Amino acid sequence: MENDAQKIIAALGGQSQLARLLGLHRCTVYQWSKRGIPKPWRLYLEKTYPELFRNQSVVMIFVLLMHASA
Repeated sequence: MENDAQKIIAALGGQSQLARLLGLHRCTVYQWSKRGIPKPWRLYLEKTYPELFRNQSVVMIFVLLMHASA
């Protein structure tokens, strides 16, 4: 079962894509998927992609769409 961090990462294109978007190493984003997104980065993502955080069901819709288009 996916946690919130995994859902957000998937909705933003996966670990590699999110790492590229943020200028981070993929291993950093991998750790977020296991431990949760650190508060400063989560706040940044909430400001940058508010639609992902308005309603957690929206995150699931993005995840389903990403997997359907892959």
